[in-house]
Amino acid sequence: MSWVLAYTSLRTGHSAEALEVLASGLAAALAPGWHARLLSLTALVQAVDLDTATALTTAASAIEAGRAAPDRFAVGMGLHVMSLDRSFVGDELGNRGLIDQALTVLGDDREHLDLRLLLLCNRIVADVNLDETAGIDERIILVRELAEQAGAARFTQVHVMMAAHYFLLGRWDDALSELESIPELSEGRYSFLTLHGLLALIAGHRDDRTTAAVHLKAVRTEPLAIADDRRNAGYVLLARALACERDGLPAQAVAELSPVLLSPGTGLEMNVRYMCLPELTRLALAAGDRETALSATQQCQAEADEAPMPVKDAAAARCQGLLERDPLRLLTAAEHYRSAGRRLELANALEDASVLFGEANDLVRARAALSEAIEVYTELRADWDIRRADARTRPYGVRRGQRGRRARPTTGWESLTPTELRVAHLVAQGRSNPDIAAALFLSRRTVQTHVSHILVKLAAHSRSEIAREAAHHPVSTVD
Repeated sequence: MSWVLAYTSLRTGHSAEALEVLASGLAAALAPGWHARLLSLTALVQAVDLDTATALTTAASAIEAGRAAPDRFAVGMGLHVMSLDRSFVGDELGNRGLIDQALTVLGDDREHLDLRLLLLCNRIVADVNLDETAGIDERIILVRELAEQAGAARFTQVHVMMAAHYFLLGRWDDALSELESIPELSEGRYSFLTLHGLLALIAGHRDDRTTAAVHLKAVRTEPLAIADDRRNAGYVLLARALACERDGLPAQAVAELSPVLLSPGTGLEMNVRYMCLPELTRLALAAGDRETALSATQQCQAEADEAPMPVKDAAAARCQGLLERDPLRLLTAAEHYRSAGRRLELANALEDASVLFGEANDLVRARAALSEAIEVYTELRADWDIRRADARTRPYGVRRGQRGRRARPTTGWESLTPTELRVAHLVAQGRSNPDIAAALFLSRRTVQTHVSHILVKLAAHSRSEIAREAAHHPVSTVD
C-alpha cells in the first residue's frame, strides 16, 4: 500500500507527500524485498526533487538491499535513478550505460514491464540526443509492443516520446500523427508539457496562430516551479518565445526563454536545453541584450565541455558564431545538423550564416545559405521561419532564387506526407492496420490516424477508394 500511495503522489506532483508515505513505510517491519523497493522509490522521488546527493546515496542503498533480498526490481529502479542523475547533467553516455545495466537486471519478467518500458523509452531518447540511431527501429518496435500491454500512462508517454523524436528529425506531420493518436492525456508532467509544447511549437513555426494559442493557453498558467516541470518545459519555452518574436516583441521573447539560464542546479536538467540556448542567443542579440547572449553562449559551451556530445558542440558553435559574428562557425554547426538529420536546427544555422555573410557583403555565400535554409523550411512548411529569414536578410540585398521546392498541396495525392504515401500503398495491397503498423514501426492507433488523414485528403470514404487512387500512382516497392 505504501508503494501505491507514494507512487501516485509522485506522478501527480506531490513529492513531499510521497516522501512522508515512504518514510512511514520504511519504519515498519517489511520483507527485505519490499524494504529495498521502498528505498528505490524514495531515491526516485529525491531525484525528481533534484536532491541529487541524497538520491544517489539512497539509490546505492536500494541496490545493495535489492541484491541482498534478492529483488531485481529494486536493483533496476536504483540503477534507473542513477541513470537519471547522468541524464540531468547531460551525460547521455553514462545515462545509456546505466540504463543497459538496469535492463539486463530486469530481464523479460512481465512483473517489471512498466519500469522496463520506461527504461527503453529513456534509452531511445539517449540515442537520439547522441545522434546514434543505429538499431533504434528495433527498439521502437519493442517499445510499441510493450506499450500496448502497459496501460494508458506509458502508452501516452511512448507516443509523446516518438513525436519529439520525429520533431527533431523534421518529420513534423508524423509527430502530429503520434500526438493525435493519444485518445486522452493521462497524468504525468512530461506528457502534458511536451505534448502541448510540441503542438504549440509546430503550429507557431507554421504560422498557425490559432492552434498555437490554444496549446499555449493550456500551459500558460503553469508556473514551472518544480524541478520536474522545468526539466520538461523546453518545448513550451521555445513556443512562447516564438510567439513573442512573431508578434514583434523581441525583449519579451528573451524573457520567455530566459529560464534556461537558471543556475546549474535547476537549469542543466532541462530537456532540449541545447536547442534553447542558441535561440536565446539569437533573440537576445536581436533585442540588443548582449549580456544575456553572452551568458547563454558561455553556458552552452560549459555544457558541451562538461558532457561532450556532437549536438551540444554544434549548439555551442552556433552560439559562438552568433555572438562573434562568425558565419564559418555557423556553417560548422550546420554541417553536424545536416549529417544528423536535424532539419530545423540545420535551417536555423544556415539562416544565421546567411545574415552574417550578408553583413560582410559576401552575397554569393549568403544566397547559398539562405536558399538551403528556405528549402528546408519549405519542406517543414515553416511559413513563419521563411518570412523571418527573408526579413533578416533583405536589408543586405540577399535575394533567394525563385527556384526551390514547391509547397505541398493540402488536398489530393500530392498532399500526402511520405509516411502517408507508404500507408496508402500498403492499404492498397490489402494489408490490415496491424500489418501496416508492424511494417512501418508504428502503433496501430497511429496507423489509424494516418488512414483517417488519407481519407480526408483524398476525399475518400473507404479503404477501397484509397486503393483505387493508389493504383494511379504506382511505386516500385513498398517496405
